[in-house]
Amino acid sequence: MRSCICRPFNRYNRRIPDTQHWKCLDQVAFNRYEWACDNTPMKTSLFEKLRQPTTVVLSAGHGAGDPGTVNGDFKEADEAIIIVDEIAKQLKKKGITVDVVPHENGLKTAIKYVNARYDAGDAWAIEIHRCSADGLPVKQASLRCGVYYYPSQGSTEIGIFMANALKRFGADSTSWARPDTESGFKRLGWIRDTGPVAHLLELGCMEGDNSKRHLLNLAKIATQSICEAFTGVAWDDRTDRIAKSRDRAKLHRATPAVPAVPMVVVTPASTLLDQLVSAYKGKDLAALFKKVKANVHPEDFDDLQNASLAQWILESGWGKSPLARDHFNFGGLKWRPEMANWTEAKDGVLVQPVKYMAHDGLDTYCKFASPSAYIDGYWRFLMRSPYDGWEEHASNPKDYVSYLLKCGYTVSDTYLNDVLNLVPKAVALLAGASVHPMFAPTRGTSAIVKAPSGVRRRGATNVPPTKGAIGKIDAEHWLTTTKRAPIDGGSLLTPLYVVIHYTEGFSADSSISDWKKRTDGVLAHVVVDRDGTIYQCRPFNRICSHAGGHGLAIWQDPRTGKTYDGANAVSIGIEIANTGMNAALHKKLGTGKPYPDGSTVAASHRNGSKGSNEARDGKEWEVYPKVQLRSVFGLVSLLMAKYDLHDITGHDCISSWRKADPGPAFPMLELRRANGLSGLPVVWNSTGKQIPV
Repeated sequence: MRSCICRPFNRYNRRIPDTQHWKCLDQVAFNRYEWACDNTPMKTSLFEKLRQPTTVVLSAGHGAGDPGTVNGDFKEADEAIIIVDEIAKQLKKKGITVDVVPHENGLKTAIKYVNARYDAGDAWAIEIHRCSADGLPVKQASLRCGVYYYPSQGSTEIGIFMANALKRFGADSTSWARPDTESGFKRLGWIRDTGPVAHLLELGCMEGDNSKRHLLNLAKIATQSICEAFTGVAWDDRTDRIAKSRDRAKLHRATPAVPAVPMVVVTPASTLLDQLVSAYKGKDLAALFKKVKANVHPEDFDDLQNASLAQWILESGWGKSPLARDHFNFGGLKWRPEMANWTEAKDGVLVQPVKYMAHDGLDTYCKFASPSAYIDGYWRFLMRSPYDGWEEHASNPKDYVSYLLKCGYTVSDTYLNDVLNLVPKAVALLAGASVHPMFAPTRGTSAIVKAPSGVRRRGATNVPPTKGAIGKIDAEHWLTTTKRAPIDGGSLLTPLYVVIHYTEGFSADSSISDWKKRTDGVLAHVVVDRDGTIYQCRPFNRICSHAGGHGLAIWQDPRTGKTYDGANAVSIGIEIANTGMNAALHKKLGTGKPYPDGSTVAASHRNGSKGSNEARDGKEWEVYPKVQLRSVFGLVSLLMAKYDLHDITGHDCISSWRKADPGPAFPMLELRRANGLSGLPVVWNSTGKQIPV
């Protein structure tokens, strides 16, 4: 039997009131004793790959006579040395052991230096560089930072965390994290050839501020980010807490005794839930089920994904439970022998046993390396003999969860209803709606999302297309895999960005028919139907009247800082078949032909009172199907690469005073991140001023 961490029961099997439950969790979080099963104290980093290393190794990029990028009298190699020395000094003040590679070393000798002194789990190796980016405003160039990582699960998660941390501490919002395969060299020796886990930081651009004061500020930003990733302790925690923790660890290794109490690692619940949902959306379920030898029909993938995510939301208390926060165990999975010896290349052990004090006493639980590892581990856990035959009950969430209960999954008498009440929320999150609360609700049974009957009918959504199914753009600027619905016209266009819209309708056909009848020339380049089919009406190098001309749209180029009044002459328009916030159309969803299936999510528009009437009044928004979103994501990525586009935004951002599409149910943040852009798009008002939303 496994334990449902967010639903404690007394000895009479009656549910404890929620107020007592959360009080209990808080007490467990700050008063528990916790240690690995071999009595080794657990390191406090959020990342498995950084829990064993005891040293941060720093290396200044270039060296051995290579100046790196040069801007007048300023040389990248010299500035990297200043930054490295300052980072080392600040990390040492925090009680962290630091080793600086001698500055005279070039790349190859620096790698030899590291490999001669450290094995794979001994250190975290970081190389510091300055970037180069022509055309950026000086302020943006000065603070734009980046992180390169090896494209494995563990290294990727560290890289993404570092990029976000850099932005939190003052780096520009366009700072990024990328695998080294996306660098100009396609592979980076520092990352590939060093034994320990390694990352490369690009701190500001040489075309920006080169003053020593600025370099020291960049060093501070990097120090804060490195410190949080390595220790798992927020930067404002006192230095002596880190030092004392290290001293306790050293003492324990010398004289094994009573297990030490490590510092509590506090990961915001919303961040944890974001990580879990993002990892699940990116999972290749066919490959996952094949790996664990589960015989699941592709038609059942969505139902299983929705049901299991609803379970994890419930059992982790929306990511607030200590077991989820400290061990990425979102389902209260107890340790079983079948979970042992599970490793993957470059990421090492993905799960290990850990002693944990839950509401029902001290027991051994699963400690996962990451949210992604937990997802794999959950399905691995279900392939054990107590749950034989679960694949035959995968056709809908109720049948699936009911079967798990029959197998002894938990003793809760309300578990089934609690999970089913959260399935619509799971559907919305997996479809990309970033509308979950910043703080967990006090009751796991609270259904925050309202959905019409038949949230997703059996077979309503096709199996998502495989990567590469989008095709390519030909010499005439048509997508090779599109269904063409040509509408002549449009002057030549050199696009700078993409604008996302919803049609406020039921299908692509209805929108295209309307466009062909209109006399005002309104249309978009493409419209993406609910099943993911892309219809193209005009080549991408021809203007479409999709977002408004002079006085109807405002956009500022994030690369050049130039402001454009009007969008049609500089942008590509993508319409998505979706009813938006139209309550009258929502009532027709799922009522049979000719109306499609669909569900809605309760959400507030980010523009709120500062936006259009639709943005102010919208309460319910239609959820975008995953298969539709995958086509949108694939198409946008293709356009960004083909035309070197500068931005991705919504109609509600460039015409905030009159539009609300694509609305809060669209995963704009995820789309931008997938294309190397950070944060949500800037919102402009009709006078050309940025709206703080």
